[in-house]
Amino acid sequence: METEDAWLAQYSPKELLLLVLAGMDIAVLSEDGNNVYVANEYIIEVEGASLYKLVHKGQVVAPFNDLIEMCNFIKIG
Repeated sequence: METEDAWLAQYSPKELLLLVLAGMDIAVLSEDGNNVYVANEYIIEVEGASLYKLVHKGQVVAPFNDLIEMCNFIKIG
């Protein structure tokens, strides 16, 4: 049986981000390299294996290593 870590390892950080965004019904407006543009003027920059920087209107909001937490933040904001 495949472990969760092994399952996650098959995806790049950006692919994983896109899967989680889709699963949480957050529409992707566009993509450009390591940047993913979503609703409410948020940009998510893929920084590393499990590090994502959330930017809103040109200002860094926070780094996130928990995609679910970040997506919940976007949905509320």
